[in-house]
Amino acid sequence: MLDRNPPARIGIVEDADLERFLGGLEREELVRRLLAVSRRHEDVRFGLETEVGAAQGSFDVAAAKKRLTAQVAIRGQFLPPRATRAYAKEVGAAIDMLAGLLDAGLAAEVVVLCEHLMKRLDTALGRVDDSGGYLAAPIDRLKELHHAACVVAQPDVRALGRRLVEHGLGSGDAEWFFDAATQYADVLGDEGLDAYRTRLEREWAKLPPLGPEGGRFLPFHDHTRWKVSHLREQLARAGGSINELVGVMANNLSHPYRFLLIAEELESAGLEREALSWLERGVAAFPPAGDDPRLRARLTAAYLRDGQDADAVALAEKAFADKPGPDTYDELRAVVPAERWAHRRVAALEQIRTATAQGLFGASGDRVVLAQLREGDLDGAWRDARESGCTWPTWLELADASREHDPDAAVRVYVSAAENELEHPGAPAYERAVDRLCRARETLAAVGRADELETTIEGIREEQRRRPRLIAMLDEAGLR
Repeated sequence: MLDRNPPARIGIVEDADLERFLGGLEREELVRRLLAVSRRHEDVRFGLETEVGAAQGSFDVAAAKKRLTAQVAIRGQFLPPRATRAYAKEVGAAIDMLAGLLDAGLAAEVVVLCEHLMKRLDTALGRVDDSGGYLAAPIDRLKELHHAACVVAQPDVRALGRRLVEHGLGSGDAEWFFDAATQYADVLGDEGLDAYRTRLEREWAKLPPLGPEGGRFLPFHDHTRWKVSHLREQLARAGGSINELVGVMANNLSHPYRFLLIAEELESAGLEREALSWLERGVAAFPPAGDDPRLRARLTAAYLRDGQDADAVALAEKAFADKPGPDTYDELRAVVPAERWAHRRVAALEQIRTATAQGLFGASGDRVVLAQLREGDLDGAWRDARESGCTWPTWLELADASREHDPDAAVRVYVSAAENELEHPGAPAYERAVDRLCRARETLAAVGRADELETTIEGIREEQRRRPRLIAMLDEAGLR
């Protein structure tokens, strides 16, 4: 890869002005200048040489592959984000050259060169930090260019179908041809899709079905399995058969969310009863209540839609009994009839307190405090917080919700949280402490009592006077 730093522009000249200027030059002068530019810029020279070869009927694909390899090769161990931006321009220049070849009528050659460049980029992408997303546009352009070249070239569709599978399976982060079954249907036709299917089925047959009983012990992400499964799902979508798609997706039922995905496909196809059956199967497969709130939420919505309110309540009760806490409390509160909730609420909160006392979910009162806080019962949340205690994040959430309800209590939490942060050294702790004090000041200012914090701030500044960085941060925040 060339390391070029373009010189700073002198003034601002619009393209139209450049066009007028260059249009006034003699042909010989334009040729001289273009040749001079090509000698200084290898990518320009490369593009011109390929166009000459195309025009003369002597285009050398092997030589073009070597030039493309050199142009996108990574020299060095790893490219940081700033260097990746320049690298993306090099890749873009290579794609510009290929686009020029397509315009020159060399569609078949462009197909070959696009696939070559994709392989080279797969190698390179493992050595760049593209957190800035600079390569996304060139990668998309290359995908589009390959398809456009195939449309024009009309290659052997069976060979193309097999290659699309192989490129997809070997693809890295760029995910080449992951949607080929649908995107290339216009090129492949029935014959090409049949070859695509035959090649893919060889890989699909290697994947044993995964059920709930064994999936939890698999690696978090089996990328090979994911790629094969994705390609197979896309092929089913291309065929338009919901039954085939469900059959493919059902090859992996190792997680509750897989059942939800199948149900969503069925609902989109208008098959609500079949979707409900899959949701129920998912909950039953991961007792006692599905092990995933997203699955339960979808099943609850289906029950309520179909008038099965008692089933919705029973599901929420199972989830709450398994893990009594703020999330399952919300699920229960959403489905228990209003006339029954007051009585059920008392028992539910006591269940959470009992679980906390038994140490099932930690020793703090976070769960019962958050359950009441989300419900809007600030008095109850404060009562449990004071009796059982809670962690600082919960104290702060409670304080944030209580600025108008009980500003004095909120301010006490903010000040205590700030003092707790100042027990630790370092800028991050200082930033958090200043944030807490600013919240306290804003809370008091809202009720016309901002000056009441001055004594507290003065005491903190005096106690922390040996921390100049903290004092500077207090000054910057106006906490004087």
